Amino acid sequence: MRGLLIKDLKLMRNQKMFLVILILLGLVFLFTQDNSYTAIGYMTMMCAMFSVTTFTYDEIDNGNAYLFTLPFSRKDYVKEKYIFALTGCLFGFLISIVLSVITSVVKVQILSIPFEFGWMTVVRLSMVIASVCVLFVAASIPVEIKLGVEKGRIGLVIIMVIFFSGYYLIMEAIEIFGGKNPLVFFQKFMNFQMVTIAGIMVCIWVVVLGVSMLVSVRFINRKEY
Repeated sequence: MRGLLIKDLKLMRNQKMFLVILILLGLVFLFTQDNSYTAIGYMTMMCAMFSVTTFTYDEIDNGNAYLFTLPFSRKDYVKEKYIFALTGCLFGFLISIVLSVITSVVKVQILSIPFEFGWMTVVRLSMVIASVCVLFVAASIPVEIKLGVEKGRIGLVIIMVIFFSGYYLIMEAIEIFGGKNPLVFFQKFMNFQMVTIAGIMVCIWVVVLGVSMLVSVRFINRKEY
C-alpha cells in the first residue's frame, strides 16, 4: 500500500499548478471577505475532489491492466484511495488554516481591516467540513470504481449537484435556527458538550466510510481489466 501512496503522491506532484491556483483562489476569498470560514471550506473540498481524480491517471492508456499485475490486492488499492483522499482533505484544511492566520495578521495588524478568525469557531467548523468531506469521499469513490472514469464524471457531477443542494438546505436551516449569522447557529449547536458531539461524529464517519469501502471492494472485485 505504501507503494500506491507514493505513486499517487508523485502524480499529484506533477500538478503543481493546481496547488498554486488553489492558494491564489483561497487568498482571493480571504481578502475579499470578512471571515475565513468560506475559504477553509472551499480549499478543503477542492483538495478532496482533486485527490479523487487519481482514478483518471490510473486508467490512462489502460494503465489498470498493468497496475493490477503488481503484488497488491484490489482491497489494498481501494484502501489506499480512501487514505489518500482523506489525507488530501487534511492537507487542504491545514493549508487554509495557515493562509487564514497569515491573512488575519496582515489585515488586522498591518492594514487595520476587520477580519474574523477565531480558533474555537474553526474547531467547530472543522467538524462540519470533515463531515462533508467524509460524505463526498464515501460517495465518489464507489461511483468512480463502478462507472469508470468517463461515466464516473457524470456521476461526480450528480454528486456535486446533490452536495450543493444540500449546502443550500443547510444554509436555509442555519438562517432558521441562527439568523443570518452562521456563528449563532454554531454557538447553539455547541451548547452540547464538545467531546460528546465529536465522539458521535467520529462514529458516524467510521460507519459511513466502512460501508462505502465494502461497496467499493465489491465493485472492484467484479471488474475485469
